[in-house]
Amino acid sequence: MKQAGVFAAGAAGVMLYMALPAVADDKVIFENDRVRVLEVNYAPGAVHDMHSHPDHVIYALGDAKVRMTGKDGKSAEVDIKKGGTRWQPAVTHKTENIGTTPLSVVLVELKEPAK
Repeated sequence: MKQAGVFAAGAAGVMLYMALPAVADDKVIFENDRVRVLEVNYAPGAVHDMHSHPDHVIYALGDAKVRMTGKDGKSAEVDIKKGGTRWQPAVTHKTENIGTTPLSVVLVELKEPAK
């Protein structure tokens, strides 16, 4: 998802700025029959509404602070450190970048269930 910020309006072509909420940007950078690899970037203040991931691994490209809210409504704040790696079982959650730095991670989703 990309954020729009400027549009032209009026006969004089006056440029007006629209303040839109920051959005999350997830980009698939590799996929095959066993894994899907995402580059995930959230600006400070960005929100990714409720969504799901299968079992996955996260690798942090920088420091960030996020709030994760589960489908049960319970939230947790997570400090992410550059170079940190985390295993996460399948989850449905909302993600908010509540820090002052961008959230930037590589997320590797496994397509095969655990055996």
